[in-house]
Amino acid sequence: MVRLLANTVAIPGGHEEKKRFLMAGICDLVRADSWVWTLGCGFREGGGQTCVNFLHHGFDDDRFARYLEGLEDREASAVAWPFYEALMAGEENRLLTMTRREIDPDDRSSAGRVGELWQRADIGPIVLSGRVLDEQSLSLIAVYRRVGDAPFELREKTIAHIMLSEVRWLHEIGWPVDRGAEVPHLAPRQRMVLNLLLDGMDRKRIAAHLDLSLNTVHGYIRDLYRTLGVNSHAVLMKRFGFSKLSDS
Repeated sequence: MVRLLANTVAIPGGHEEKKRFLMAGICDLVRADSWVWTLGCGFREGGGQTCVNFLHHGFDDDRFARYLEGLEDREASAVAWPFYEALMAGEENRLLTMTRREIDPDDRSSAGRVGELWQRADIGPIVLSGRVLDEQSLSLIAVYRRVGDAPFELREKTIAHIMLSEVRWLHEIGWPVDRGAEVPHLAPRQRMVLNLLLDGMDRKRIAAHLDLSLNTVHGYIRDLYRTLGVNSHAVLMKRFGFSKLSDS
């Protein structure tokens, strides 16, 4: 663990490279299948899990689109709310880490619409960590196993918590200047299109993965550009802190 932290600091590159290196090491240590590191914006009860600026690994395009669909669902957000409520009620700069079983002891996320959404995204056991950045934004990291895999144990949760507690500086960098202030004001489908654009998808792939017509996607992107004050995909990427189209 100490070597991984030291190497994270030492490897060349910017925050993206360091975050990817660290998360790959954590996933090896806790035997996770995939991970995301994202910016949470304007969280409130009943308001959905509003996230943007995803770095991730272990998701193909379709699985990532299904994952975003699950995040935007209000029922899924209600199940996850105890985590966000506890995080935002804690001391400033505290890192909170919880497993899926701790967040959802009644296992509501396995039933009904929520269960169907996470099944489609092939999301099973979860370890979720978060740090409050300011009054409106959170640094959020999650590691996942696939449906049917064994739950994460206390030891694995503790490893992830310790590692992520030691990189406070990485939580603070790589976000848009306004920390995504406009994102919560977008409609859920607009946020999904925004996140897929930031992930490097073109319009045809977005339409295919969201089962929308190309004209509908054009309309969403036109509205996004107007709302966010940009006029191209490249400018949008720069607006949200990406210097180039990211890979997953």
